[in-house]
Amino acid sequence: MKVKETAEILPANQHHGSESGKELYQHVLDALPLFVYRVNLLGRVTYANNALIEMLDTRLENLLGKTAYDFFPPEQAKTYLDNDQQVVDSQEAFHTILESVQIGAKRRQHVEIIKTPILNLSGEVVAIQGVFWDISKRVLEQGQLLKNQTLLKAHAEHAPDHVLLLDRNLRVVYINHTLAGVTIDDMLGAYLPDLAPGYNEYIAKKLNDTLTTGKMGVYETQYTSPLGKHYYFETRALKLNDAPSDVCLHLTSTDITARTLYEQKLEQAAAVFTYAKEAVVIADENGRINNVNNAYLDITGLES
Repeated sequence: MKVKETAEILPANQHHGSESGKELYQHVLDALPLFVYRVNLLGRVTYANNALIEMLDTRLENLLGKTAYDFFPPEQAKTYLDNDQQVVDSQEAFHTILESVQIGAKRRQHVEIIKTPILNLSGEVVAIQGVFWDISKRVLEQGQLLKNQTLLKAHAEHAPDHVLLLDRNLRVVYINHTLAGVTIDDMLGAYLPDLAPGYNEYIAKKLNDTLTTGKMGVYETQYTSPLGKHYYFETRALKLNDAPSDVCLHLTSTDITARTLYEQKLEQAAAVFTYAKEAVVIADENGRINNVNNAYLDITGLES
């Protein structure tokens, strides 16, 4: 990015009047909440916007003509001036993040800065304009988020349940364990509902309802492994409001295969008991009848 001197590139009819193009440009800079300054090729300040002047609690005339050596320790000042020279030599913008910078009365932990060359109509660099802003809060929040993600990952990798993170398109961006015989590599990027044929529309509806309402969704599904084995899972889906933009849903899936198969066997046994041709009576240890089947009722003429 390069900037040409405003007054030189404006049409002639804009050079005069109540407010020139250069004055308008300066008004725009003064209205910015960012800190803006300009130095000449000797590194001396020729301009500072209102935000920077107020932050330093000074006046513009107290800044004009000063260099980085007037604001920073020698070694630090030399680095900044070397960056300026890099902008002059390359005629390209310079972008970096500075750590632990003392600016005015406040030490700022992280400052993002962009320096751009200002060219005249001949294409020569005549000055350097710098724009910087405090990103300490953002870096702190990103660090905390990374810490939380690291803790979550560590917890998830040792959790007995399956933990999944999905994006807005219901594609898997993280999973802690192999699911129903499908490897982690095959799961990543997959559209989750497609992994459960016969349940895909049901799963998609449940997950989209959670995204829309923000309410936890609970559902049971059957997955079939590539080898044909059936698995059953109970899943709880939560919408994530403060997560990175590529993560929208947190899923915890509990393998309920053993429980489901046991329940199915109980149902089968109950059906066999109920509709058996022989009369069957179930009693407790004291001889009290707990249950009888249909054949017993037919023989005795009793009602259940």
